[in-house]
Amino acid sequence: MYTYQTGNQTIDYKIEVVPNRTDITVQICDKEGVKVIIPRGLNENNVRSIIARKATWILKQLNGSQPAEEKPAAPKKEAVKKETAKKRLLKQQLLQLKLVLLKKETNSLT
Repeated sequence: MYTYQTGNQTIDYKIEVVPNRTDITVQICDKEGVKVIIPRGLNENNVRSIIARKATWILKQLNGSQPAEEKPAAPKKEAVKKETAKKRLLKQQLLQLKLVLLKKETNSLT
């Protein structure tokens, strides 16, 4: 388990190295917390840089936009739940794309 400190908040995260992977993914899981999936060859400093850039988003995902007791009840319609899942998937794909572009930008600088 790794830790990143930003202001007075701490982000605990796990790193998973996947040899054939070409992009970087940041996942927020209910049970596992924050998991960063990276290709072989990246070091902890590369991951910390990504965590630093995405810290606001990660904390928002971990804490939610409202305190738990103030969150409105979830919609009960199945179609709404599917739409929400699609939006989440699209957001994850967008984040993955941004991270791929960031990696390419970083590689071109070296």
